[in-house]
Amino acid sequence: MPHVLVRNWGLCDDWRHVDEDEEIQDAIREYQVSVIDLPKFPYTERNFVEAHQLTLTDALAHQSLSLVSRQRIKNFMRDVFAGIERTGLFNHAESA
Repeated sequence: MPHVLVRNWGLCDDWRHVDEDEEIQDAIREYQVSVIDLPKFPYTERNFVEAHQLTLTDALAHQSLSLVSRQRIKNFMRDVFAGIERTGLFNHAESA
């Protein structure tokens, strides 16, 4: 079973405690744990999405959001998807 360590930079902006912990690093190597870095989601846009109970895709089309806010959401989604793709975990699904 594949394991994934998700470093959510929106919740913690210093991951040295994980990066420098030899026991954790040994486990990451031994169990071939993939690591995904989730970027910070800008607070204004996050609060708007939560308040309106929107998906990120719905937020992209919401007329109440400025062009800048929609671009921030788009950039966040791009960075999240890129982080997931870098793990290679879902490459198997394409060939199935």
